[in-house]
Amino acid sequence: MADSKASALSTDLIGADAVVAYLQRHPDFLNEHPELLELLTPPDQRHGAGVLDMQKFMVTRLRDRVAELERANARLVGIGQDNLKTQMLVQGAALALLTARSFEAMIDLVVTRLPDLIDIEASSLCVESGSPLPGKSNLVGVRVIRPGAIDRIVGAGGEVRLIADTPGSRTLFGEVAPRIRSMALARLTFGPGTPPGALALGSAKPDGFAPGQGTELLNFLARIVELCIRRWLAAAP
Repeated sequence: MADSKASALSTDLIGADAVVAYLQRHPDFLNEHPELLELLTPPDQRHGAGVLDMQKFMVTRLRDRVAELERANARLVGIGQDNLKTQMLVQGAALALLTARSFEAMIDLVVTRLPDLIDIEASSLCVESGSPLPGKSNLVGVRVIRPGAIDRIVGAGGEVRLIADTPGSRTLFGEVAPRIRSMALARLTFGPGTPPGALALGSAKPDGFAPGQGTELLNFLARIVELCIRRWLAAAP
């Protein structure tokens, strides 16, 4: 039975008339399978009333395909260039954080200079606490948020969350919140006995931060901020 089916599908038994009849019954066949045009030998150009120039049709279809591939390649190149630019900006910000000369200077860099360094609208350093923070942590620019807020935003056990096309949170960004259209939140851990923290970034673009984007650079930046804060807290008298 299998051999008879195979014989029935043999190309030796499929004549030109059968192919022509099939294409007449399925006029959209080549439109649905444009890749076959690359396998066909184009006919000589023919002109006259009622004569379809198949060669012109195939050349046009292939030209459209090449244009489509060129557009896709241009998009990929653009994405690559944007990623490289972002990587360089984040690396520059990390270097600035690591070379800050004081805890206060490092905090000021995070909450005032970081947006310009990585081309976003706003950044905040958030710490969960039910009361004002003691000592050096009680600095201008450190936003105190309610206990449990980070888990509610990021998710219990989550490290990073990107939120697209959303109003900025006043809890995270204060008076600059109305300028923000997308947000990113990265969890920070400062060490045993310290409250949870987070690095909050805001973009003026609705798709500046969006689910599906890579979070490697954001995680890298958050770990640098975390490392710097741990270092300065350990050095406090």
